[in-house]
Amino acid sequence: MNNSTIKQKKLLICADSFCADSTDQHWTWWSRLAKDLNCEFKNLSIRGASNFNIFLQLEEGLKYNPDYILISLTAPNRIEEKLTHNNINVTYNDLLQERMSSWAVHERIKRKEFSIEVGNKFFDYNVNKRKDELIVESMLERCKNIKSLVLANLFDDCIIETLNYDIVPKDYCDVVTGQLDEPEAGHIHKSFHSIFYDDNRHNFLKHYETD
Repeated sequence: MNNSTIKQKKLLICADSFCADSTDQHWTWWSRLAKDLNCEFKNLSIRGASNFNIFLQLEEGLKYNPDYILISLTAPNRIEEKLTHNNINVTYNDLLQERMSSWAVHERIKRKEFSIEVGNKFFDYNVNKRKDELIVESMLERCKNIKSLVLANLFDDCIIETLNYDIVPKDYCDVVTGQLDEPEAGHIHKSFHSIFYDDNRHNFLKHYETD
């Protein structure tokens, strides 16, 4: 078979800042995963993303007919803000065009976007957690026929049987390791990208059923 006719497999990545990196350096753990899977990757991750934001990433990414999907979930304390007076379609493109953004409630309070009293009145962690669990269930349903791995990561109190709680990027982040004098992507320093992937490579490849 002519190599030019072989379809290149694709890995879709949807996440918050733990996978968001505008340069997508070859040393990032997701780049190494794509290399091991012998595929290219499309990274739609967005800094500060909520789980609804990640759902919109998945919705967009499915248009590219990926062969593999990697999702890293976030904490259920993030809410959306509409940044335009015009109507929006509530899609991934609205996030890219900055017509809508996601960010944590406590950070919005710190920025004085609203008061603690308003935050307490209109945001309840348990309500948002339940909404996010439903969003996660919808994501799992949408990618059930594709080889997919969904990491609980920051959403570690979401109890859904098919989530992965063993591969945890946050355990290798700069908050844990301290600041190092080296490049960083997705809150993880370059050397710890290698450590994280080496520690979890077997589990990644076992899940995607490849040698």
